[in-house]
Amino acid sequence: MHSILLVDHNTLLRQGLRALLTAQGEFAVVGEACDGKDALSKATDCMPDIVLIDSQLRGMCGLLATAQLKRRLPKTRIIMLTETKTNDCVRESLLAGADGYVLKDATFEELLIALRSVALGKKYLSPDVSQMLVQGYLNPQAAL
Repeated sequence: MHSILLVDHNTLLRQGLRALLTAQGEFAVVGEACDGKDALSKATDCMPDIVLIDSQLRGMCGLLATAQLKRRLPKTRIIMLTETKTNDCVRESLLAGADGYVLKDATFEELLIALRSVALGKKYLSPDVSQMLVQGYLNPQAAL
């Protein structure tokens, strides 16, 4: 069973994810945080296998929290959960240490694939993000 820390300013989203993940039986939500500072404290306390973190947090942004989490807990996997799908945001998230990048309009099944992938040590990008990055790679002038 993989332990997960949920980090999002939206309480309803966190509660919904907790219910869905708990029902799967392969994940245990060991904590919740509403901002980056709280995430650092909770992660240090509960030592989760995976942190599912919103990129747009109050106070300390998700990118800064991700970078600090990776420095403190290098074996912890981090999935950025976001509405933003620009090349810059994806690149900054990966450089900060994110192991996955999932859009908030993803299905729960996609989130499960992402969680399972990063738990195995793989990187995961939502299909829309992957498509965008491939197009930018194939046609770099269009990405400018």
